Amino acid sequence: GPGEAPNTLPPDFIPFDPPTAMLATIENDLRNGPGRRFRSLRRLAASEQVAITGRAGDWLRVGEEGWVFGAYFQEPDAANAAGTTLAVITAVTAPVHAGPGGQYAIVAELYGGQQVIIDERRDDWAHVRNGGWVRNSALSSPVGGGSQP
Repeated sequence: GPGEAPNTLPPDFIPFDPPTAMLATIENDLRNGPGRRFRSLRRLAASEQVAITGRAGDWLRVGEEGWVFGAYFQEPDAANAAGTTLAVITAVTAPVHAGPGGQYAIVAELYGGQQVIIDERRDDWAHVRNGGWVRNSALSSPVGGGSQP
């Protein structure tokens, strides 16, 4: 029924070879499919490291075990990546949209105090790496980076 894991990988699955180590930025659910409708297999702790074996859209595959939402994870040295800025969610909750506008579907939610990596900005919106778009007003000003006056 609904919420049961598909036995096949989704058609948009992109394998990572070799697997990539990623760190959870907050506690979140490991699910049995690439979406919030799939049931949680277990909770992952903040700062838990996992081996990502591929992705489908905004969802990352953890080994052969399950799926996690990409916005909740970062590479251990991600804060140093070129063209990205580190920001903190200052809103109590910040909906993550599929595109840079309120008309796009909400794909997840981020919570106050979470650190996120922003890799693109468009008007009033910021793109969370491996995730979706959040309003600039939900974020702290960038931490470090940025040489503009």
